[in-house]
Amino acid sequence: MAQEADINAIYKAFQDNYTRGNYPAAQIEALKLEQAVKVQFGTNHPSYAVALNALASVSWSQGKYAKAEGLYKRGDQGALFRLLMFLMKTLI
Repeated sequence: MAQEADINAIYKAFQDNYTRGNYPAAQIEALKLEQAVKVQFGTNHPSYAVALNALASVSWSQGKYAKAEGLYKRGDQGALFRLLMFLMKTLI
């Protein structure tokens, strides 16, 4: 299981590759990030939305617009679900 430090290192590698325009390497790191966050925190954690956003960003940059849109929507739906759960807990 990936530790939080490992997840941070993967995210930094993603950012470094993405910033340099090395999208194939950034995509590999984004996929690693998504899997590591999913295992460590689950799909309802805010970090999972960040991982999906990383995947979506690199997909968009490679011209894979439909894939990027689907990933952005998945991330948004997760964020919306967490917001609704928070509001329900505070109202009850």
